[in-house]
Amino acid sequence: ERLLGNRGSLGDGSAAITGILLGLTLPAGMPMWMAFMGGALGIGFGKLLFGGLGYNVFNPALFGRAFLQAAFPVAITTWPAVGRRLSWWSLRGDNLALPFMSAHTDAITAATPLGLMKFETKGTALFNLFIGNTGGSLGETSALLILLCGGYLAWRQFLNWRIPLSIFATVAV
Repeated sequence: ERLLGNRGSLGDGSAAITGILLGLTLPAGMPMWMAFMGGALGIGFGKLLFGGLGYNVFNPALFGRAFLQAAFPVAITTWPAVGRRLSWWSLRGDNLALPFMSAHTDAITAATPLGLMKFETKGTALFNLFIGNTGGSLGETSALLILLCGGYLAWRQFLNWRIPLSIFATVAV
């Protein structure tokens, strides 16, 4: 944002919000360098070149995700399977690998909870959905992380309380 935008826009926190939202839409095994590229393009093009804060045509985080979907379709649709031998905190995939510098092995993938429900009529334990210990993006499987990020957005006053309340009321009805 400092390279492409005006220097006054760094303190508003919108780049951090874009990074959080992009991270919530990416799979757990996505290499960090790919996530960096999505964030850089999301902020550089999706936010700054398309009008700046409040005037951008596209959501910068989703612009970055759309770029990653087009550029790396296999990486963004590969969900690492949750193994019984690995602890919840262990790293999976090649998250910390430099681009093209690590030995690439095939990943063991698993269906997301929606895929399991639709194609195999199997449910997923609610606790696993709450903490995000299941296949899928953090933004769709970890209710705890969604609540924490929503609290952060409310704390920073980037959130209008009417929108989440209407969504919760709609789901409840």
